[in-house]
Amino acid sequence: MEIALKHYVETAKGQRSRFLAFAMVSLACICVILRWTTPYMAVASIAYFFLLSGVLLHSQRKLHIIFMSSGALIDLLLVGVLEFERSAIAATLGGSLNVFQMGHIITSSCAVALYLPTMFFGLRAISGKSVRDKRETHIYLGRLAFVLRSIGFLLMFSLLEHIKR
Repeated sequence: MEIALKHYVETAKGQRSRFLAFAMVSLACICVILRWTTPYMAVASIAYFFLLSGVLLHSQRKLHIIFMSSGALIDLLLVGVLEFERSAIAATLGGSLNVFQMGHIITSSCAVALYLPTMFFGLRAISGKSVRDKRETHIYLGRLAFVLRSIGFLLMFSLLEHIKR
């Protein structure tokens, strides 16, 4: 019993130190992004690193829910702000974007559209009854949304040419 407890404490310390290192690297990346890009890209980066943290902490349910919900909510709010302030849909349909910029908008929009059904199935999965199929659907949709958001995050930097300094 004592050996198992000691192993658990050492494992928890290792996980905390890895997570702290990840958090520090994420913060440094966000600072660099804020320095060289726009506040919108910095906010998108914060959302992305929350999502990445949630994916990495999938085995710790409470932290997974907090990070994933926070990242998705920030992303959803950012989409709303961009549409309200910059008429993002009109800019997209205007035809002034290159293939990478369109790729960013398409993959990010698809990811954001998948957030709500992913959350729905995640909440259903933790509710209790007939969990297996709901959990598998949640995992499938979540992985698809995260892959699309990752591609969209990388392609986001193709929009730098539109920044007016």
